[in-house]
Amino acid sequence: MRIALIPLDSRPVNRLYPARLADLCGAIVHTPPRDLLGSLQDGADTVALARWLRDTVTGRLGGPGCNLAVFSWDALIYGGLIQSRQLDVQPRIEEVFGLLKEIDWRQVAGYCYVTVPRLGISVASSAVWPQHELVREYFINWGARQELRSAAERTAQLENQLGGDAVKALWAWRMRNIGLAEQALEQSYQLGLRHCHVAVEDNASTGPHLGEVEKLRQAYVKAKRDHPQASCTFFDGADEAACLLTARAISETRGNETRHLQLTVTPAVPGPDRYTGRFESHNLGDGLTFLSRFLNITYHYDAQELHWLVVHGVQPQPDLFTDPSEKVLNNPFLLPKAYPTEGNLLVTDLCACNGANPRLARHLAGDSRASLLGLVGLNTNFNALGISAAWLRLIPRAGHPASRRFLLERLADDLVYQAIARAEVVEYVRGQGLDPLDFSDAHPLQVKEALSLVKNRWLDWCENSGQYVLQRAGIEPEQARAVEFSFPWSRAFEIEAVAPALHSAYE
Repeated sequence: MRIALIPLDSRPVNRLYPARLADLCGAIVHTPPRDLLGSLQDGADTVALARWLRDTVTGRLGGPGCNLAVFSWDALIYGGLIQSRQLDVQPRIEEVFGLLKEIDWRQVAGYCYVTVPRLGISVASSAVWPQHELVREYFINWGARQELRSAAERTAQLENQLGGDAVKALWAWRMRNIGLAEQALEQSYQLGLRHCHVAVEDNASTGPHLGEVEKLRQAYVKAKRDHPQASCTFFDGADEAACLLTARAISETRGNETRHLQLTVTPAVPGPDRYTGRFESHNLGDGLTFLSRFLNITYHYDAQELHWLVVHGVQPQPDLFTDPSEKVLNNPFLLPKAYPTEGNLLVTDLCACNGANPRLARHLAGDSRASLLGLVGLNTNFNALGISAAWLRLIPRAGHPASRRFLLERLADDLVYQAIARAEVVEYVRGQGLDPLDFSDAHPLQVKEALSLVKNRWLDWCENSGQYVLQRAGIEPEQARAVEFSFPWSRAFEIEAVAPALHSAYE
């Protein structure tokens, strides 16, 4: 099984993670060269990406071709996620459409996704962060202005603070994106793609995204009259979409048998239907229900071969990127009083945005006899949940070497880098007079020093508090020490952790 993948951009969550999950069942993922994908500062050549997709799928590049294709419309329209938030991008959409029409989609199962833009703007440097927060606050209050007088008053204040021209530009940006999303979805229905997904990027319970999603939903209902085979879903999150669609594509190609999971959500109070994360408009219960339908998963209370443990925490949800880690993690309410003691456990840690809780992993590993199958604790709630569900959908058995490799990388990234090392990297970078959100002009020796700091924190964790976690995961110390790190976008927000392929005692 060969899959041509055009991810949202070149970040690992979009480019590397789907390939890691495909490894679980022996599928091969082909992606464009990294320098052909969008980055923090530069968007991709959208026509070149569309040409790559056509040539890769059809075998024009000399390969055998692909029977599945997963692609991001934002990559093909704007050149990447960052560029989708910029009004000055000039889409070449007709050229892209023309190239996609050259693919015989009757022979290739196509899966695509398009984003509804987040409430904030692009943040390519620390200087832009305050403006991003201001814009996000404006859109949230705008969404609540008719119900709350305080929100209407705050909306007026923020419009004055932002300025009339800026406000007009913000609305022009959103109108453009939704118009192009509607065109892309209509084109998808006409091409006969197998499934389309509308990914609603970082949002909140109020804001213009709610009306924008409804507009796209109504367009889909209308399109079904002319294209009865059209299939489209809508939900919060964006960075998990490539993993979800890859898992769905592989599963449907292989018969799509129902995957049965034991599900435990803790704490029990508040329940999943009363817990909503920091960047979502849907609650946790909505998310779990959506994922079960999207990937044909059935949840059980009683024991199953695979056990999904979802741990959430306090509301409003803290953020490990913007809040001090000790303040976030030193909270007894984030450690469940009861948890599974046996079985094969995949843990989704929603205690905070943008990072997992090392105390939770150590707590589970030290007091439980369960095998640690996986751990995900990155970005927003539905980013983490979606990647977890795709992982559980595709894994053929506990102890699979590709699964342990992905777990090792998640421990290095979600757990150690995001919760422990990142704050130290930010401090070091600032001390060097550099911007933590863009140190692309750093000297190679400065980058080497920052990466050395990350590697040292990782080795220290492996040799001390992480020992029991690695044991529960069936990962040998020398395998953990072999993980290598890099900064794919020359900023402190994300790291790329790469582990070598692991030998399996099952093989």
